[in-house]
This record gives sequence, C-alpha cells and structure tokens, in this order.
Amino acid sequence: MGTKVIKMGEAGTGTVKPRDMSNTAKDVRDNGAEFLNQCIISKLELITTNQVDDKEEMEGLVGEAVSGCYLLLRALEKVGANTSPENELRNRLKPINLNHARVTA
Repeated sequence: MGTKVIKMGEAGTGTVKPRDMSNTAKDVRDNGAEFLNQCIISKLELITTNQVDDKEEMEGLVGEAVSGCYLLLRALEKVGANTSPENELRNRLKPINLNHARVTA
C-alpha cells in the first residue's frame, strides 16, 4: 500500500484528512493581512488620495511600505509560501539583457 504525502491544505484522495494549517501559519496569514492593511496600504493611500504632497514625505512612506512588503514576504516564506527568487531575478534581468542585445547588435 503506497502512501502519498499530503501538503498543507491539499485535499486527500482517501480517508486521510488533509493537515490543517499550523498555528504559526495561521498567525502569519491573519496578522500579515492586518499588517498589509494597516501598515502598508494605509501609507500608500495617503499618497494616492493626495493627503501627502511633500516629495520627501512621499518617499519615506513608499520606503516604509516597501520594507513592510519585504517583511511580509519573508514571514510568508518562513511558513511555507513557495516563492521563486530565481524567477524574479530572471524577470528583472530581461529588460537589461534586451537593452544589452540592442547595444551590441
């Protein structure tokens, strides 16, 4: 009788119940959503609704939002989010490689 590893949240094929999310993963999911709403979106909304017009203040808010995004990404990866830095790097290099190919052609 073969056994198949069931990933978190994946529906089983037999009588085995899929594993529930761990408490840590639930906390990261729930707290991450709150953090996204309260600390990232709220900062960016100050800019998009023209409540902040000063360039330096806008840059500071965007910097804090980007930093928060990285923190949230790292927390999600820690609890199993399957991200691919290799693909991100490849996607960011595409425009550079295209420009290099145009210059050398």
